[in-house]
Amino acid sequence: MKARLAEHDQCSVYVVPVNVRRTAVDVAAESAALEECGLDEVLVVVRVDSPYVDKLAPDRFIIQELFRRVRLRGAIPYLYISTSDDVLNIAQTLYSLPSVDPSNFKVRNIRILDKTGRECTVKAFEEVLECSIFILRPRTDDVFVFAGALVQHALSALHPEDLGKFLGSIGVAHINVFLAMPYLRPRLLLVDAEYILEGDAPYLGKERRWGYIFLSRDHVALDTAILRFLGVDLREVPYLEIITRICGGHVCNTRLCGERPGELRIAKHRFSRNVVRYGGLEVLMSKLREYPGHATLCKAIINRFPY
Repeated sequence: MKARLAEHDQCSVYVVPVNVRRTAVDVAAESAALEECGLDEVLVVVRVDSPYVDKLAPDRFIIQELFRRVRLRGAIPYLYISTSDDVLNIAQTLYSLPSVDPSNFKVRNIRILDKTGRECTVKAFEEVLECSIFILRPRTDDVFVFAGALVQHALSALHPEDLGKFLGSIGVAHINVFLAMPYLRPRLLLVDAEYILEGDAPYLGKERRWGYIFLSRDHVALDTAILRFLGVDLREVPYLEIITRICGGHVCNTRLCGERPGELRIAKHRFSRNVVRYGGLEVLMSKLREYPGHATLCKAIINRFPY
């Protein structure tokens, strides 16, 4: 395996078994390219999406070892744990690291749709949108079908008071993930898939052990690669199907590097029956076409996929 993901290597996904997780940390630390971009501060954002922190939060070793490597390169690492208030103290104890206070972050307005389909704005944390490294564990649920890097990064960047507006309705939530996508520009994404939360996670799901770590610079390349090995048809995940239609199918041309993961068949999650009742994906596409900045937005999305 290469020691790093090159800056232009947008569409590659690297896979590492968890029993050599130190290799994943090596790739993550090198791929941040700290010495090249002159960073003296590095923000690591960790999404903790389950109240059962000890087992289902991203691995403690990965976070602590990554911090050690960043310090060795002369940079100062900071941790932001994106989670609910009742879980935050438990997660900080797990990682033996404090989470930075998001009230110190810069706030940026991003345009989305409310539950009625009208354009509105929500506040997002600029430092989280453009963080150095975003780390998560994948899960399924009855809203997004699959909540991987794209969904969890978008939710982590939102100001908590605007989360309800973003999720407004099941159908609009999928459109809003698409609308948020151009704002999400991390230097690296790391999916700790030692476990996957299956079912209506995070609260009603159960863990399934898989045993792999995935790294990439691109949310969609990462999510589509993972879904193929979970036996999920991409057309069953509405926000990914929207992106695929906009980009003419090019988002599927990802390159897999490292070890080929073993397949893990997870329980099927169909597009919510409520959305299907109101016309399903075609209704979402028609709403998106009515979006005022549709043409500009689509061009921005297509430019994200040079392959």
